[in-house]
Amino acid sequence: MSDILIGTSGYDYPEWKGVFYPKNLARKDFLSYYATKFNAVEPLQEKGVLSSVLFQLPQSFHYTRDNRFYLAALLKEFDGFPTVVEFRHAEWIKDSGNVPQVVYQY
Repeated sequence: MSDILIGTSGYDYPEWKGVFYPKNLARKDFLSYYATKFNAVEPLQEKGVLSSVLFQLPQSFHYTRDNRFYLAALLKEFDGFPTVVEFRHAEWIKDSGNVPQVVYQY
């Protein structure tokens, strides 16, 4: 059985303030609030505003054979999307020589 994704065709609707969004919620926080209620939204990639899909892995996600296969399959499902993976367990930090590392500083 596959997961059921529930969402709307957008999230950036100021007219939803006081109806869906709290009245005092800043517009810049709409997506964060939306994500607490729904697990899907359509407009980001089609509107050209999707910068990346972030996979935040828990500390308990260790560097194991099964987890590597799981991650490879997950990333394959998002082929064509810009993806970023945040590893929280130090076992994932490897100097394999064949993985590009990009560091962004803000």
